[in-house]
Amino acid sequence: MLVADHLWRADRLAASATRAEGAGDGILAIWGYMHAATHALNTLLHQEHVTAESDSCASNHAGQYLDRAGRRVSAFDSRGPVGDLIHTDMPAIEYPTSPQLAAAVKLLAAVEASAARALRSDWTPAPSDVAAARSAYRALAEWLADRRGELP
Repeated sequence: MLVADHLWRADRLAASATRAEGAGDGILAIWGYMHAATHALNTLLHQEHVTAESDSCASNHAGQYLDRAGRRVSAFDSRGPVGDLIHTDMPAIEYPTSPQLAAAVKLLAAVEASAARALRSDWTPAPSDVAAARSAYRALAEWLADRRGELP
């Protein structure tokens, strides 16, 4: 995905998560913040040239896809640099060594783990779970805004 698309989606998802949090829907808030944080993380990784920015709709999910020429290819064939991450560990990449980025990724990975619980049970998130998701998003959004010279 292109950086501009990631930024637009992150803003929209964070706004939706904020509304869901205000309405008391913790699960929807967590999912919104988690996905907003993932878009912010992808933006940072594209800007650091760790992952490739692309306007292609090809996915990094394992499986079979058609390339632009209509040939069936695996999502993880040698296509050059990895594109967008769908989770902090999927696909696996070498993260930059910035302590700030490492801390934000660690927060996001914890949010991903709690969100997975919500899918597999009747778990109801506590306010602290929603706060953790919001914190993961804010950590990445603030670092991104700081790098762009903007306020988050």
